[in-house]
Amino acid sequence: MLQNEERTNHRMKNHNPMSGFIHGEKKIDIQGDCKDISKTGFAFCSKDALRINTVITADIKTNGLPLPPIKVTGKVIRCTKLEDGNYEVAVQANI
Repeated sequence: MLQNEERTNHRMKNHNPMSGFIHGEKKIDIQGDCKDISKTGFAFCSKDALRINTVITADIKTNGLPLPPIKVTGKVIRCTKLEDGNYEVAVQANI
């Protein structure tokens, strides 16, 4: 029997470009397309695979809105290779 997924924090579809960097000894730039965002994190598609627990900071653009990019820092909790060769990366925000 399938159960409905219940979330306390609902995801908002985004589909906007994002850029950011990986924290560490040397900052490494990353690019991607944000898929969705919520109070607790976000997901994006990237051509690069990211390791679980990697800490990143991202600026998610707010296309069409007169607002600055949304800045989020968090850690990678999932990275899944897609059929097209890109990766879907899920990030848990530091809140």
